[in-house]
Amino acid sequence: MQNIDYFKLQAKNLYKDYKTRKLSAAGDIYEYSPKYYDITGIFLDYDIFDDDPKFEFSLMNAQHLIAKLVGFKSWNDLIKASDTQLEIAKIKLGCFAFNNYDPSKIEDYEFWVSKAEEENHTRFDDEALLVLARYYILGEGQENIPVNVFADPEPVQYEEVNIEDDPNTQPVMVECLHCGKRFLSNETKLIRPKGDTDSEPEEVCKYWPECDGQIWDLIPVEDMEGE
Repeated sequence: MQNIDYFKLQAKNLYKDYKTRKLSAAGDIYEYSPKYYDITGIFLDYDIFDDDPKFEFSLMNAQHLIAKLVGFKSWNDLIKASDTQLEIAKIKLGCFAFNNYDPSKIEDYEFWVSKAEEENHTRFDDEALLVLARYYILGEGQENIPVNVFADPEPVQYEEVNIEDDPNTQPVMVECLHCGKRFLSNETKLIRPKGDTDSEPEEVCKYWPECDGQIWDLIPVEDMEGE
């Protein structure tokens, strides 16, 4: 079956599940007897309010909703997607199945993809994303995971920067909770990632880099002695 034909069928299946809609015995909510998708869970998660007796849901609505479930803005965007993108969409769609409803797997997949791309300073192509979808959503093995996806990021190298002190600020004696040493608050150091002149400097312990105390680790001595 062609990928697009698969999604046309799934839209029809979702529409069939909707057609099982009937008023509950208590007469206060509408219930479903789905065969393919957890339509109640989908409607709740996507803010589709079906409690109005005049509520309508067409096959076209089903197509649009199927597209949204798998990450596309519209059905039109879905039918223009590549075969690899549609393979990823198939995997995502399985997270909405009746008796197997778990869209959190998609959230986990998207979180770890974003994290891996950020830490590796890259953007994965569709083939790599498909491998990752199979791993995070279907639970397949790691043997084909793109190189360095699970690697620890290289530590950021920092450098000290010099900024003039504010003459209107009276320094106080502080103690660093990391190294236990005391010094005046105007003796702290300012650092930022090496070569990154756009980053805001971070205030750290006077004894950086031997001590990794941050600004929140520096407590005024008078506060400590007053406890």
